[in-house]
Amino acid sequence: MVAVNVDYETFDDSPSPTGLVLTVVPAAVAALASASFLPAVAVALLAVLVLTVGVRNASRSLVTLGAVVLFGAVLVAGASDAPLPFVLVGAGATVVAWDAGTNAITVGRQLGAVAETRRLQLVHSLATTGVAAVVGTVGYGAFRLATGGQPTAGVALLLLAVLLFSYLLDG
Repeated sequence: MVAVNVDYETFDDSPSPTGLVLTVVPAAVAALASASFLPAVAVALLAVLVLTVGVRNASRSLVTLGAVVLFGAVLVAGASDAPLPFVLVGAGATVVAWDAGTNAITVGRQLGAVAETRRLQLVHSLATTGVAAVVGTVGYGAFRLATGGQPTAGVALLLLAVLLFSYLLDG
């Protein structure tokens, strides 16, 4: 048995710089996706700032608030006739940013800021991005089916996408 001395007063439980980057990049992508409507972009950029401050201060509440505001900006852009692929990319990127931010906070609290977590956080974010891409693709397929005169199939595919997304994020 090896004794480990841990100085609890010097343990830095803040998120790593990797976690911050993995949050800000998809948030910026979501903000750019809302660029077709100027007021939505202004709100989206404010949301990116809130997400950044939330991760930097390890505040889940601020990260969630920033993600909700960012998602709202993407929806407003969509309601203002933004192209559907931009809306889907923006929505997916918002989920990835929120997930990366909350994951960065969790990893920071458990392992500390100085632990080597780059690979862990990168794999987590890539997996979330993959799930968001699948859900976005299914959502776009549902949209295409619904405009072809089959709204029931479109709604069913959207519900399937939401269930798949929820299952994969929790599992």
